[in-house]
Amino acid sequence: VLLSLLVIILKNIEGKKNIKLPSNQLELYSMAFDIAIDCKKTMNIECGIAFISQQSDFRLFSSADVKKGVTDDNWKFWCTLVNNIKESNNAIPLIKTLTEGGNINSEYQFRHKSFGEALS
Repeated sequence: VLLSLLVIILKNIEGKKNIKLPSNQLELYSMAFDIAIDCKKTMNIECGIAFISQQSDFRLFSSADVKKGVTDDNWKFWCTLVNNIKESNNAIPLIKTLTEGGNINSEYQFRHKSFGEALS
């Protein structure tokens, strides 16, 4: 996992000057997440999901869980994000879609347990 995060960082800084590499694990996660999740709103949603997942000790979460853990505005953004992802065959950053069931019945999990831990 740590190597994957470092690869995300190295791909992003290629050709850039005066970029400081992370000096510890916390900086590695933080820097890689900032690159992978380039939208502040997506980061807020994923932090909310991570917090709820950590409290309930569940690795899997549904769209209904997301709805409980975010504001109405962020819920609308999540629905838009999920629909755009389906249309473009991309992925939600750091999250794996396990089952697709519309806005409420879909199931997800963080691609790695440490991602949820780091965001919570």
